[in-house]
Amino acid sequence: MTTNLQLLKSTLEKYNLDGFIVPSNDEFFSEYTPESEKRLKWLTGFLGSNGTAIVLSDNAGEGENKETTALFTDGRYLLQAKNQSPEFKIYNQSNLKSPESWLNKNTKKGAVIGVDPTLHNIETLSLIQLNAPNIKLVSVSKNPIDELWQDRPEKIKSNVRMHVRKYSGTPSVVKINNLLEAMLADGGDAVLITEPSTICWLMNIRGKDVDYTPLVNCYATLEPNWIVTLYIEEERLHKKIIKYFGGRTLIEKPENFVPSLERFAGKRVLCDFDTTSLYLYNKLKAIGAESINWDKHSTMVVQKNKVEIAGTKAAHLRDGLALTRCLFWIDEQISAKADLSELDIVAKLEECRKEASGALYNGPSFASIVGSGSNGAIIHYQPSLETNKKIEYDTLLLIDSGGQYDDGTTDVTRTIAIGTPSDEMRHIFTLALKGHIALASAIFPVYTRGVHLDALARQFLWQEKLDYKHGTGHGVGCYLSVHEGVHRIAKENADSHMPPHVIVSNEPGYYKEGEYGIRIENLMLVKTLYDKTGDDEDFSDDFLAFETLTLAPIDNNLIEVELLTKQEKTWLNNYHARVFSEFADKLDEKGQAWLKEKCKEL
Repeated sequence: MTTNLQLLKSTLEKYNLDGFIVPSNDEFFSEYTPESEKRLKWLTGFLGSNGTAIVLSDNAGEGENKETTALFTDGRYLLQAKNQSPEFKIYNQSNLKSPESWLNKNTKKGAVIGVDPTLHNIETLSLIQLNAPNIKLVSVSKNPIDELWQDRPEKIKSNVRMHVRKYSGTPSVVKINNLLEAMLADGGDAVLITEPSTICWLMNIRGKDVDYTPLVNCYATLEPNWIVTLYIEEERLHKKIIKYFGGRTLIEKPENFVPSLERFAGKRVLCDFDTTSLYLYNKLKAIGAESINWDKHSTMVVQKNKVEIAGTKAAHLRDGLALTRCLFWIDEQISAKADLSELDIVAKLEECRKEASGALYNGPSFASIVGSGSNGAIIHYQPSLETNKKIEYDTLLLIDSGGQYDDGTTDVTRTIAIGTPSDEMRHIFTLALKGHIALASAIFPVYTRGVHLDALARQFLWQEKLDYKHGTGHGVGCYLSVHEGVHRIAKENADSHMPPHVIVSNEPGYYKEGEYGIRIENLMLVKTLYDKTGDDEDFSDDFLAFETLTLAPIDNNLIEVELLTKQEKTWLNNYHARVFSEFADKLDEKGQAWLKEKCKEL
């Protein structure tokens, strides 16, 4: 049977290429892509949300040890990629083994490497060309995978729904005016918006064009004369939405988007280079427009207003109740020696979230991770019919899940002991918990970078030469992307500062390949601590702190209590007191007794 990899290799000669680069994203650069755009999955079988594959023809390199396939992903997906993509050599894209260094090593001088310009931004390709000078990058007019993909799914064009002011807090017209003022202040003649999550935030709309994130895949432009033009099929918009937009918003067919760029000839066009494709960049360049890298709209999206903050707190209370009920159910099933599987728990999580939130619940914010024993060591493992495992005893169960609600987005991880955990498991869990508490308790100056905060969470693991291969914290939206913005807490690629009023995760962990995984994750709100003795006008002198939003019991059976300081015990006791206070009266008598034991003081 001919594999998809073999099909692509056999097609390269037709395109006069020595190789081809295939990213996981589509033209909109969102984390999750529609099934119809998952070219990387078609080629490799890899199901992760972040990856880049390179395929070379068999004669593109020189020497016996040259590789012709590579798949680059981040630390979350390394084990998963090895399992799902056996035809590819797997590399950690965060290490020195970057795509460009791999190309340098495995191609002969002058090799022609093809790229689809609609799927790459200019900075990524410039980096490859700079660091792999012996190759020649060539844009193809048609992606060869699109020609080969015979059973390609239909593109989803969901109906658009309003994200009403009750949940958005700010009318669309106010957001547009704020963005327009920023554009004019920075000398722009227009803003090109290519990121669907920004458009959804700006226009107060939501959709179902991709899994897990309520996006409407479309483009938009902002100009002083008619303000906003949305490039979307009009039939997807209810007449009430069009009326809400008012006369300052024009609706154009998607196929008119690229031709319409002609009107920007000689203009200064502001666009985010991270989410603007090489194709669009070259189109603007060809008509004489000046493209300016600009992402102030992204900053506006991530900083939550008072209504969004109140909404996300309410969503977390319902979500925490759902998870608490699910954890109680798991304990009952384990006590009864029930025949329980990972997929059973996925289904129960969904049931509990629907029950706790009703019509406010809009599905999971990502594919639920439920990993028993060795599956928990696969950082972003997703149980399937092929991998579904019965829950094992005397090991750990890792559950990472979240929900999309009209008023917020959640993401929470709990690791629980099934049966009797080993001393090693309890010890390492406690080290991760100490790091979690250290970060949650941090007070830090404004403009502190995420890379500096990261060490707080890793310090106790590092002292025993242990670590984890993922970031400690990522931004989270408000009924938008579960991974949002450039603010993150990590060892690398976290040079952005942590602004106030954003939501970020706190999720240190540890993973022992083939045995177990540990992760403790809560979401936190960054809040301002004003210095009332100083000058409130000088924002740079203010300090920030975290407010924990997630509420669900942390398994005290996994805690080596003697390792905790008095301050750490106080933090955990206060946290569990909040959990018990919020949820005890919402459980039956048996549930209340269980929760009392789970939240008892240390």
